[in-house]
Amino acid sequence: MWDGGSFVVGLIIGMAIAFFLIWLLYITKVFIFSSCAIQYPICTAADYYQDPGQAIANGSKVEDILFIVPDTQSIETMTYERQPRVNTCTPSSTNQIVVVNPQWCDFDTTNGTKYDAMNLGFDSTVYSYKNNTGNTITVVTNGNGQCIPKSSTGNVVIGGVPLLRWTPYPISL
Repeated sequence: MWDGGSFVVGLIIGMAIAFFLIWLLYITKVFIFSSCAIQYPICTAADYYQDPGQAIANGSKVEDILFIVPDTQSIETMTYERQPRVNTCTPSSTNQIVVVNPQWCDFDTTNGTKYDAMNLGFDSTVYSYKNNTGNTITVVTNGNGQCIPKSSTGNVVIGGVPLLRWTPYPISL
């Protein structure tokens, strides 16, 4: 004898099992789902190289990741297009950030001399230059992505611009 309630319950249980099996095949990308696109989540901050030196040491080129952009007052600011450290996420469209303290700056002094100086550590506001004769110049910047001097020792520094240069590993000055 035919029972409608048992049929409906059996149909629901059968559909749940079929749905579970199809879902399992889909997430493992096998059988008919082997050609489906794999979607990765959006990258988070931990998925990027935060230091351009790390990105360069892992194969990125300076000219592809660092940019100098003039602001509304024609002051040059360095930006860094963060590079993903993993390939299991999709980079977001907002991965370009201001480099608070560019590694290299070209400073001008009151006597017309130009100095290419390197900051003393990642994200340091202190820049130092040492030439072959042992003369040094130390500059402290505002730390705003620009090479605007706050104070200096040696020759008085009056201005500076960031340089599209980055050394992946610290060098001794």
